[in-house]
Amino acid sequence: MRRILVQLSIVSVVAPAAAKVDVSSITYAGARGDVPATLVAPGGGGKHPAVVFVHWGQGDRHEFEAEARYLAGLGVTSLLVDAPWNRPGRSSDLLHHADEVKETVDDVRRAIDLLARRPGVDAKRIAFVGHSFGAHVGAVLAGTDPRPIAFVLMGGLAGVADGFRASTHPALVAARAQPGFGAAMAALAPIEPETVIRAAKAPLFLQFARRDEFVSAEQAERLVAAAPEPKIFRFYEGGHGFGERARTDRVAWLALRLGVAPPAVSGPPRIAAPEVAVPDMPAFFEERIVGETPGMDAVAVRRDVPYTAGYKLDVYAPAGARAPLPVVVMVHGQAPPVVLRRFKDGGPMTSHARFLAARGVAAVVPNLGSAARGGARDDWYAGVADIAKNLDDALAYLAGHAKELGIDAGSMCIEAFSAGGAYGVSAGLTRPGIRCVVSWTAFLTGDYLGAKVKGDDYSPAAKVAAGSPPVLVVRAERDFPELNRSVDAFLAAAKRVGARTTVIDLPDAHHAADLFDDNEDTRAALHRVLAFLADNL
Repeated sequence: MRRILVQLSIVSVVAPAAAKVDVSSITYAGARGDVPATLVAPGGGGKHPAVVFVHWGQGDRHEFEAEARYLAGLGVTSLLVDAPWNRPGRSSDLLHHADEVKETVDDVRRAIDLLARRPGVDAKRIAFVGHSFGAHVGAVLAGTDPRPIAFVLMGGLAGVADGFRASTHPALVAARAQPGFGAAMAALAPIEPETVIRAAKAPLFLQFARRDEFVSAEQAERLVAAAPEPKIFRFYEGGHGFGERARTDRVAWLALRLGVAPPAVSGPPRIAAPEVAVPDMPAFFEERIVGETPGMDAVAVRRDVPYTAGYKLDVYAPAGARAPLPVVVMVHGQAPPVVLRRFKDGGPMTSHARFLAARGVAAVVPNLGSAARGGARDDWYAGVADIAKNLDDALAYLAGHAKELGIDAGSMCIEAFSAGGAYGVSAGLTRPGIRCVVSWTAFLTGDYLGAKVKGDDYSPAAKVAAGSPPVLVVRAERDFPELNRSVDAFLAAAKRVGARTTVIDLPDAHHAADLFDDNEDTRAALHRVLAFLADNL
């Protein structure tokens, strides 16, 4: 959005005490005269990476100054650019929004030129951060300029014209009554964020606010869908101004992408490189769950235990815990084979396993492989029988090596995610020795598996019975509609037979809420899972 927004409260961040930071106001030649900017640079010699910041509509270049000072303490130079209406002799004009975006994009390109010429900047490590109006500028830049190596877009609309037409803000209501409004919206068509961002090549981090006054959930989801890989995204508590948790994630992600030491944070990092280096891991592997609990970074990990031919598992346990430990077997979903090659080593699984293990259980993460047998829709899950067999082999291995692994194979829970519900929850309902089952935004019927798979063979809704172990279902209202229909079908089947079920409903959450929805509801759900495990293991 633009300058019609309320003022942002800048997060107070202090750079490391030992770091020298140089802050100076500068101007440089822009598309239409001099551009006021603030340069924030770390002291000392050497080549530093850099970030260009563009503020939201209501603010100015000072919005990100505290963040830039913090980054300077990590060894990053920042250039904070003023939008056109904040320059001498200029004013805002909603009817010329397209021209202002294009002008600012050109000014940012010149800012990158300026940084690249500085002796203390590494021209090959320049990133961009934009908030609201700045996110629109960043989307255009991401689709048209190959030089920035990473983009953070905060609170951006997918369709600006749509957003302006739908807004109830008085300034936009008044603008819609002006004769030139229709033409102004038509002028946005070639530079709509969801159009131009599709050509982006650099990694993207999209940040959204759960209670954003100006960017609806539908707009956010459209931008996520339009953004190409590699990308990560996250929804935060609060409104359009964002807050400390978003800043912490943003700085950590920039540090990772720019190749500098990450900021010091209490507890495990929320966004970081995978714990085990694997070539060509997608950006998704940098994600960590949104919940935290003491001891996550002190967990002992036994990696790459072979459990069947060609497949391995990891075992996470609280450091110094007395064996035997109750067990939670984490069952991943499905994705293209290259993603699942070492999925257990990525942030989504490692952080969730650490979260569980820190609270006194052994979290077991097997790589189960990909069920895909081709690119056609009916081939995506054609090999699900092989995945189910791998899970059976993993369970058998745990039972046969319980003493060696320090686990209690008679006190075991299955926790399944996404498509892993088909084989994970089904196994939990039917295999002996399973004490409870957790379904995290998982499919609970088999009809989505395609024509090559007999759905009832992998349908928890068809297998639930009165004597089934207790099941905890985490359901996100903004999940895939077909997934939530499967959850509803499972719950109806469980009710018919009198099975024991507990439901955690997250009204504003998305698929994989434990990764993407950083709000109190999701964090509470993670801790309710811990309580469920404590009650049943």
